[in-house]
Amino acid sequence: REGHLAGARNVDFFGGRFEMETADLPRDATLLIYCRSGKRSAAAAESLGEAGMKRILHMHQGIEGWKDAGLPLVH
Repeated sequence: REGHLAGARNVDFFGGRFEMETADLPRDATLLIYCRSGKRSAAAAESLGEAGMKRILHMHQGIEGWKDAGLPLVH
């Protein structure tokens, strides 16, 4: 609702389908994981790591930190 990074894929971590919706991600891809504040995305990043993802970048301050830095969003 507040915007997202260009090219982002929205996956609801608590929606019950997270594993199924991320199963097609290449295990050697570099992923940038973020949410609004960084809390849900931390859990999502941990789950993806446990599923075998090798290169995970986590935006610790979430989209709020991105916006505070004045960086662009897609609405």
